[in-house]
Amino acid sequence: MQSLAMVFPGSGSQYVGMAKKLYENYPQVRQLFEEANQVTGMDIKTLCLSGSIVKLSEPTAMALAIYVTSVAHYLAFEEFLSENGNNAVVRYMMGHSLGEYAALTCSGALSFSQTLELVAFRSRLASEIALQVDAGTSIIKQGNLALIKAACEYARNETNLQVDIACYNSDQQFMLSGHNMAIIVAEQYLLENNSLVEVVPLMGGVPYHNSLLRPYGHQLRDVLEKCQWNEPYCRVIANVTAKPYEDSTMFVDLLEQQLSQPVQWQHALTYLKSEQAPIVIEIGPQSVLKNLLIENKYPANIYAFDDCQDREKLKFELSSHEGEAIDLNKVNRKRLNKLINAVTATRNHNADKIDTNVQLKKVLGQFFNYIQTIEKDTISNQQIEILKKLFEQVLVLKGSTAQEIKACRAMLN
Repeated sequence: MQSLAMVFPGSGSQYVGMAKKLYENYPQVRQLFEEANQVTGMDIKTLCLSGSIVKLSEPTAMALAIYVTSVAHYLAFEEFLSENGNNAVVRYMMGHSLGEYAALTCSGALSFSQTLELVAFRSRLASEIALQVDAGTSIIKQGNLALIKAACEYARNETNLQVDIACYNSDQQFMLSGHNMAIIVAEQYLLENNSLVEVVPLMGGVPYHNSLLRPYGHQLRDVLEKCQWNEPYCRVIANVTAKPYEDSTMFVDLLEQQLSQPVQWQHALTYLKSEQAPIVIEIGPQSVLKNLLIENKYPANIYAFDDCQDREKLKFELSSHEGEAIDLNKVNRKRLNKLINAVTATRNHNADKIDTNVQLKKVLGQFFNYIQTIEKDTISNQQIEILKKLFEQVLVLKGSTAQEIKACRAMLN
């Protein structure tokens, strides 16, 4: 029996028309949007089918749109699983920030209508606070934990305002939240101290997972305590603890804490890895979390259900019997051998360039070190993709011609 883990995205995954195909192809999705419109008194359907990016980036509209679209994806996935996944079972669910609410709904812990009201209230609460204290969020890429902590400490000392890490996404990616002025000072510190750092301010971002929201947790708790909670049918991993909820009595406490405490995404993935690393399927708009799992070097296959090519690959994997799964591993081992041959056989046109060859040696080291870590186990498609990206860097550093690159890519497909 194949074990599956569902992951649900949070703020920032919205895009124009993100639920259009789901709405057109699944009657149960159409019913879901009708219920969403009735419960919220908003036109969630139009928002998710054709709403502008400006409207989709308004905090409350964004939260509701992503939540409803994620649940819609899960309804479509259930039908997909019934047709293709007789040998698979969903054992884990986890969501990133807002996505935790979608995970709780899809696991059966809380009804769709109750969660809609929770998501709307949570978003309105954080939006009001953001306006009152001029606060927001920002994504930092290509950083490291020590540097990010130093930047936050520097910004707090310089401004006497609040900024801190809101999400631990990977070794190199973090989300900051707090007062906007403090965030700007922290960003400047990072850019001045590491030229590789990328700063991505979030449009419509509000200071979730920051101590600024702690005094308002009791307001969310009042709403959480009025909900009818049920035992989920699978393990739901909490953002705050990076471990599954032990029972339904923990939902209120941990969701209240989630409002003002950081998302421990990286530790949650460590937990999944310790549970024999099930196949992961991102359920919701885009493939943000899929990319994040690849960045975290998750050792099993990862799919984004919103990606039609991924659905085809997933269909093959879920409908495979044990013998077919072994054949897939053999295929990937053949692809691995082709990669190794191509890396060693491709001519180095930059052999006389010292700096380029230093970089080339570093990338080749990463390539062969990674092979050593995976070659004793079943090799996944995602691991091959990581090696192919390193191989692309090798081609660039070797100064490969367009014809050579084309020939290599054709050989590897």
